[in-house]
Parts: sequence; C-alpha cells; structure tokens
Amino acid sequence: MEKIKSALFAKIETVYGTDPTPVEATDAIEAYDQPSFELVTDPKARTVPISTFGELAPLIVGKSYKLGGIKVPLKGSGAAGTAPRIAPLLRALGFAQTIVATVSVSYALHSIFEGESVTLYFWFGGTKHILTGCVGSGKLSLQAGEVMFLECDFTGKYGGTISDVTFPSPIFETTVQQIWDTALFKFTPAGGSDLGLIVTKLDIDLGNEVNPRPDANGVSGIGRYYISDRKTKVSLDPEKVALSSLNPYTLHEAQTLIAIETKPTGTAGNLVEIVVAGVSLDAPKAGNRNNVATWDLSGQCRPIIAAGNNELTIVFK
Repeated sequence: MEKIKSALFAKIETVYGTDPTPVEATDAIEAYDQPSFELVTDPKARTVPISTFGELAPLIVGKSYKLGGIKVPLKGSGAAGTAPRIAPLLRALGFAQTIVATVSVSYALHSIFEGESVTLYFWFGGTKHILTGCVGSGKLSLQAGEVMFLECDFTGKYGGTISDVTFPSPIFETTVQQIWDTALFKFTPAGGSDLGLIVTKLDIDLGNEVNPRPDANGVSGIGRYYISDRKTKVSLDPEKVALSSLNPYTLHEAQTLIAIETKPTGTAGNLVEIVVAGVSLDAPKAGNRNNVATWDLSGQCRPIIAAGNNELTIVFK
C-alpha cells in the first residue's frame, strides 16, 4: 500500500512546450487537497473485418494531460514588488504580469492567442508526471473568514515522462495564508457610489476556453494548447436591502456596469487586491442565508472598451 500524497511544481516556459526544469526550492506550489489528473487520448478504431465477432484493439493517439482541482492560497511572496510563488499559474491562465520594484506585482487579463505557458511536475505518491505547454482556466474563491483561494485546471502536452522517483521535499513560501476579512469590499454601479453591501462570498470564474492547435508537425498532431476566448463571471450573495439602496432588477434590465473591488488589510508583501472593472448582472434570484433574505447575484465581467483586457486585475503589494 502507498499513502496518498502529492506535490506540485510550476515554472513558466521560455519556449512553448520546453521543460524549464522546476525545482523544489523555488517552484514548489502549496496545493491543497488532492489535484486530479487525466491522460487524454483519442483511440482510433481498427475497422478490420475479422472472421469472428468483436473488434481489434484501437490505436491510441493524441496524448495530452489534464491536471485539475488545483487549489492554492491567494497570497503574496512576503516582499512587495516580488512575484508570488503562484505567478506561473496566473500567467498560464491568461494574465499579463507587471512588476513595479519594491511596490507591487499586478496581473491583468490579456487577449493573446499564443500567450505564456507553464510546465507542471506533479507527483501522485511516488509517481512523477511531467506536463509541458500547459494553459488553463480558473476561479478566485473568497468566503468570509476563510482562506482566499485560486482554483485552476490545466491542459498540456504529454511530456513523455511518467516514472517512479523519490518523493520531493518541497519548500513553500513562508508567508501566511490570506483570510478574507476586513475586506474593504465595494460594489459600485456606474455613475454612483459604493452601496455598502454585506456579502459572505465572492467567486470570479475566468471562463477561459482552452483549445488545441492542430499541427501535423507536432507530437500527436498538436502544435500547442491556447486560450481562444473567455467569459469571466462573478457571483456573490449580498443581504437584501430596500430597493432604494439596491435594486438588482433595474441594474439587470439597464445592464448597468458595476465595479467590484476588495482590498483586505494585511502586511506589506502579503496584500492582495482584486478589482473587477465592470459587471453586468444576470436576472437576480432570491436567496436565504440562515433565515436572512439575500440576493443570489451573478453576472459577466465586461471589458471597458477604452482600454480593454480590464475585466479582472489582481494586485500583490
């Protein structure tokens, strides 16, 4: 028998699909729970009319990997202006990184087909899997009084190596996990001011569409994986107040853009700010939180046309 254990290393690629060799001292990711992995193949039937019932075994082609259920704390590096350990994941989720030395590291969405990719080393017990050329989609998951998480799923090329090796000794960042409290949450309709809502959760789903780029020159006929589009969605659960303070019906009908931001307090080097430029609400639904009337609100993040790529920004300070 073998005890359940897993480890995850991540490092951004300089050349798509080329392993940059992540190491345990600088590239280990503090992943919660047990990520799930899947070898994805495209079996090709061998339609040979043999003399008996049944059919021949298929030819297995199109190998790629999916690594999902990656759940990591959304926290800083401990030094303002130094990228957090999860930076390779964010960059492979379609975020562009901007560093202001000793001040901040920000991540804003981009619209580049051939964006950055990451190599992942994943240990399931003593078995090591290498995934190269990975891109993916993810979700920010915030619950009042709980650790702030980034949850993500990646698809990448089959790295060609699955082997039993010594389980590593990962070295994680020493910064503490960020709790979503004293959150300075704001919900501000265009042309207005913050409504001062009470919420207990905020989920932001990137909604990236990941596709393979067919290429006869590529291994298994795949040149690369890329993000082809996104539909970023937000969901939250504010307490119901008088319509004069919050009228989700009129906000939905007018498709009024609503800015959302949260800037939990903390120490320099481990401050995380999340800013959504504009959300247009879906039709509202009634909710119930421990017998308190709430709204179940959701909506799509919209780019502000003057700039674009500003649906979501994450800043570490």
